[in-house]
Amino acid sequence: MFYEMVKPEISKVEEYIAKTIETQPPAVYGMLLPYIMRGGKRLRPLLAILSCKAVGGDASKVIRPAGILEMFHNFSLIHDDLVDNSQFRRGEPTLHITHGIPIALNSGDALYTLVWSEMMDLGIGQKRQIELQKKYVEVFKKVVEGQGTELDWEINNRFDINEKEYLEMID
Repeated sequence: MFYEMVKPEISKVEEYIAKTIETQPPAVYGMLLPYIMRGGKRLRPLLAILSCKAVGGDASKVIRPAGILEMFHNFSLIHDDLVDNSQFRRGEPTLHITHGIPIALNSGDALYTLVWSEMMDLGIGQKRQIELQKKYVEVFKKVVEGQGTELDWEINNRFDINEKEYLEMID
């Protein structure tokens, strides 16, 4: 139901992502677009667009920020696939399986830098830009810390994780 409400905007988010990645050097970014376009729920763009609409905002103004969120999410998936040695993502081989670990790692890092590059160029005014950057840093930090916590559990053979600890880690 919610997806139908924002289907045109989600398509525009995907168009934005495609245009952004296609303008980058193919040797570094070429494998990213097929990876990102494999699908997925697009939950982050969905929530950004629905939130904007819920407060009476112009959803066309959140297409780019929603695309940036989705690119960040995919960066984190590339690294998660590496850390977990996942063989498949959305039914297809992961980037490190098809292109090797060095290329997958570099492409993930390139996507991360592209996220920041795009975020730096939103044209929203310096004060709002700094506020947004602070929010992104908080979120990015939480993602890295959650992954680090999971790795710590694995390295230390901790399998006695309780619900509270698990929920804190995925938060």
